[in-house]
Amino acid sequence: MSYNYVVTAQKPTAVNACVTGHFTSAEDLNLLIAKNTRLEIYVVTAEGLRPVKEVGLYGKIAVMELFRPKVCVRTHPEELSLKQASSVRKYRLGLTRVGDLLLITGAALLTRCALNSQVIDVQFLYGCQAPTVCFIYQDPQGRHVKTYEVSLREKEFNKGPWKQENVEAEASMVIPVPEPFGGAIIIGQESITYHNGDKYLAIAPPTIKQSTIVCHNRVDPNGSRYLLGDMEGRLFMLLLEKEELMDGAVVLKDLHVELLGETSIAECLTYLDNGVVFVGSRLGDSQLVKLNVDSNDQGSYVAVMETFTNLGPIVDMCVVDLERQGQGQLVTCSGAFKEGSLRIIRNGIGIHEHASIDLPGIKGAVKCSSSSSRSTASVLELSRLVKHTAVSFTTHTHTTEPYCTVVVFTCVCVQITSVSVRLVTQDSKALVSEWKEPQGKNISVASCNSTQVVLAVGRVLYYLQILTGELKQISSTEMEHEVACLDITPLGESAGESSICAVGLWTDISARLLKLPCFSPLHKEMLGGEIIPRSILMTTFEGSHYLLCALGDGALFYFGLDIQTGVLSERKKVTLGTQPTVLRTFRSLSTSNVFACSDRPTVIYSSNHKLVFSNVNLKEVNYMCPLNSEGYPDSLALANNSTLTIGTIDEIQKLHIRTTVAEKEVKGAVYSMVEFNGKLLASINSTVRLYEWTAEKELRTECNHYNNIMALYLKTKGDFILVGDLMRSVLLLAYKPMEGSFEEIARDFNPNWMSAVEILDDDNFLGAENAFNLFVCQKDSAATTDEERQHLQEVGLFHLGEFVNVFSHGSLVLQNLGESSTPTQGSVLFGTVNGMIGLVTSLSESWYSLLLDLQNRLNKVIKSVGKIEHSLYPSFSLMRSGSSLKIKLIHSFLTLGSEGRQSKLFFPSLAPHCVLLSSEHLYLLVSLSLKHYICKSVGGAKPAVM
Repeated sequence: MSYNYVVTAQKPTAVNACVTGHFTSAEDLNLLIAKNTRLEIYVVTAEGLRPVKEVGLYGKIAVMELFRPKVCVRTHPEELSLKQASSVRKYRLGLTRVGDLLLITGAALLTRCALNSQVIDVQFLYGCQAPTVCFIYQDPQGRHVKTYEVSLREKEFNKGPWKQENVEAEASMVIPVPEPFGGAIIIGQESITYHNGDKYLAIAPPTIKQSTIVCHNRVDPNGSRYLLGDMEGRLFMLLLEKEELMDGAVVLKDLHVELLGETSIAECLTYLDNGVVFVGSRLGDSQLVKLNVDSNDQGSYVAVMETFTNLGPIVDMCVVDLERQGQGQLVTCSGAFKEGSLRIIRNGIGIHEHASIDLPGIKGAVKCSSSSSRSTASVLELSRLVKHTAVSFTTHTHTTEPYCTVVVFTCVCVQITSVSVRLVTQDSKALVSEWKEPQGKNISVASCNSTQVVLAVGRVLYYLQILTGELKQISSTEMEHEVACLDITPLGESAGESSICAVGLWTDISARLLKLPCFSPLHKEMLGGEIIPRSILMTTFEGSHYLLCALGDGALFYFGLDIQTGVLSERKKVTLGTQPTVLRTFRSLSTSNVFACSDRPTVIYSSNHKLVFSNVNLKEVNYMCPLNSEGYPDSLALANNSTLTIGTIDEIQKLHIRTTVAEKEVKGAVYSMVEFNGKLLASINSTVRLYEWTAEKELRTECNHYNNIMALYLKTKGDFILVGDLMRSVLLLAYKPMEGSFEEIARDFNPNWMSAVEILDDDNFLGAENAFNLFVCQKDSAATTDEERQHLQEVGLFHLGEFVNVFSHGSLVLQNLGESSTPTQGSVLFGTVNGMIGLVTSLSESWYSLLLDLQNRLNKVIKSVGKIEHSLYPSFSLMRSGSSLKIKLIHSFLTLGSEGRQSKLFFPSLAPHCVLLSSEHLYLLVSLSLKHYICKSVGGAKPAVM
């Protein structure tokens, strides 16, 4: 039996619907974006879009509209799920049953319309006495527009006020127009028509004939302007010109269409405010654009303000280790039409370079301000091999004597050199106070904050306090061995002063915790081995305190730290690189993180109270310091032995994505090609064909297999070939090299319309089909009859809710980072039409049983959004019966704190559902989630066992 775990690595990125309205409060202007199974909520501010909430749904969002009930002042978005479950949402959602198209009247009357091949589009009209619908339908004579009144009492349709027969043959959209105009606009391939029963007006602008208009959005409440987007990514403005009659009535005079410019190919449009428009795309990157009054040099009125990455549709992909560091990078064929691109995706943090300069011999970097009145840094201090350089972002460069580190404190700064500690004013650069070692020895290691300095001279530690205009020695002590590194970062409520000093020692290779100011010992931790500690750091993640200690071989120990007693606990070790590592803190989006400088630079952060290590897209960083200057706000200064780089860092917990644009047109009917035993295996229409490369440098056909409807997909392992057919599921072939022929081993006789296939192992095969399902087939090698051996048995069925285009073996996570390993075997990534990247990995039977039991218990406690039962959505398919194992609630469990986990599992009213997990089980559960769950999810991931 095969037990598999399915988890989301990258949530869907393609936008299929968006609306603007007042949702979180009557004062907030919100943008709501639907991305297949997820709903993202933003607040529109003067600075841009600010994310508020992200919600996962047990269903696919097909339609989303706004309505405002008469008894409520808050706008409600109405969502329509393809699983026939709709959610009316005001932070609390109720369940209703609807069909395939959602309609809303001005009185918030919701109705459904099951679209068939004859009905093209339908909308409610404004300003009618009775609710009136207008729809485009098609019959053998052409397309027509009709209106019907909805009788609420009789619950039936009555004849409407007007109709228009024989409209344009490609008419596809109805746009209802508010009062004072009323009526509807009919959008076609070549014309735009207005009709309200009394007035008929049509235009055929040449600019719209080049492509098909696919989306629209109203700009003004009175319906005088509309935005239109077509399949070429062009953005139009439709203007309704009005005319006032003698009796004061306002009627439509004319229609005008103007080309504004080019955007991504729009799936949906929504006008925000002040000329800003959100362009949602499922074929390319979504955009936030500004509509300008004047055109630019290219004649465009559109300026792109912000771009939102979309990986969909992922047509193909492969996993490669470009830097040969054991970490896979995913190369995807993303987008469609003019939005097509190659994307390189890796699990890590991206640094965007803004400036760099060659400075050989850099030994340190610290920022400082040139004036006490400045809130931003304007000078970057660099320690170099022969001199100290101060790089100013305004006017000058100068040199001073060598030093170790600098800390800014109010109007003075503390400068620690190899011979002294100096207190210097920021404005005048005057020396205020200076401390030297009594015997004149050199300072080897130092650490300081805004009020304290601790330094080491050999084995002796000195504690200095920074007073107003004075450096005062408080105490000193002699350690057993020479000091290798130390840290006095303040933790807890005493943000300006530390009560603990962390020290790393030579010789015995230990980490010590000492009480300040008297240096009394609190805790001793033997690190073991022969490599000395090179950097030690105390820090806080998500309210928990940690001690991090990096060794000279790239290894990192990290512990839980009790700041009251100084006791260390939960010792763990990871390997970050092969060279000495330097630890430095920085902040990203008001969250503290740690940058590990080494030959494999790494950002350390916390997710669900577990430390996560993400690689940075730089080859080597020796020193780092945060930088916030007028020219480089919220940046990082990064230095190696020869170069200083200034750049900004990506959002933490985000896949780093680079785009490479390249294309080459080819012709042919080859659906798939793979390398096979040094030969070329191809699927051509219904044939699987093997080519060999001859000495004459040409491809010669060796053998064929013809028993397919259309062979679309090929995967190989050894001498086995897995074939994915258009409508006949999967087929397993074996290549006989001695005979030079194919032998059919077994096939799945279920009628699956395949979209991707993959070989998990010698006996298990993974498939995806067009009803958004995954299934696993197993070869019965122990069968006693030939007939049984020829059947691939479906042993796992799972509804993913995403159209999978490609499977690929590999992982985005650097292997063997920690001591504990997760109980998984193998790793298969998959890419979908909506830009989702997921992963399938195999579990042992015991872990499968544990996760399944945990999910069943959590399912009785954790309620889903929209009150949609968790058991309904992941069932294999509503069109076919079969056993199914559901999407798991593991991530929802892991996002709870320790108290929340206990309360969820030991809820008094659910005593029969209690379960007790050991600390080892809990740690491996978190590791299993983080091993493949790369992007931060506000609403939670949907891991699952299959």
